[in-house]
Amino acid sequence: MRLLGPGLVAAAAGFVALLVVLPRDEGLRYELPPVDTAPLAVLGWDLLGAALGTATGLALLVAIPRARHLAGRVPSPVLQATVGGLVLGVCATVQPWVLFSGERTGQDLVDAAGRLGAGSLLLLVVLNLVATLACIGTGWVGGQIFPAAFSGMAAALLAHAAFTGAPVASLAAAGAAACTTAVLRRPLASALILLLFFPPDVLPGLLVGVGVAAVAAAALGSRLPPRAALVH
Repeated sequence: MRLLGPGLVAAAAGFVALLVVLPRDEGLRYELPPVDTAPLAVLGWDLLGAALGTATGLALLVAIPRARHLAGRVPSPVLQATVGGLVLGVCATVQPWVLFSGERTGQDLVDAAGRLGAGSLLLLVVLNLVATLACIGTGWVGGQIFPAAFSGMAAALLAHAAFTGAPVASLAAAGAAACTTAVLRRPLASALILLLFFPPDVLPGLLVGVGVAAVAAAALGSRLPPRAALVH
């Protein structure tokens, strides 16, 4: 908790540095719709998106060691990988976006936000979490960062599905930052990674997401899995 404030300040400083050194045509940043909402209202949506993203990230965080333990009961690494691939394939049959890590399909998600209902978004969150757990648990190469960011975006956009006036850009930023921070439990690293993808005008949403998730993780403390349990 003592490092939360300095971490957020450092994240903001890192953002300014990235604006200076990052090429303008790198093609990574999401193209988000404008936020045409009063600043105080945007803060409220940021908090809601951050809460949804944090809940999703904590669910993934708690489930990772359990998925690895369950996969460890399969006697052969080849069989483990086969099971993981089958689970991924079933999930992708329902929603092809789960085949990918999430950094590119995040743009597709934002573009489709106005057309996706709450049921479709909730299903997307569940399928992405299941596919992520299957891959991590059975030894497939990859990590948690971008799957977590994508899941957090989808979870936060549930608010837009319920309230069409909710700003898509702000919700997506807050949800992605919150979910990533909840999983990594490294606010500064989470903020700096996501600053490569989100434009400057949603920086407040990113910082709100990082802050909410960091506070939630600190409050839960030892009830969360240790970081050592999240790596092979």
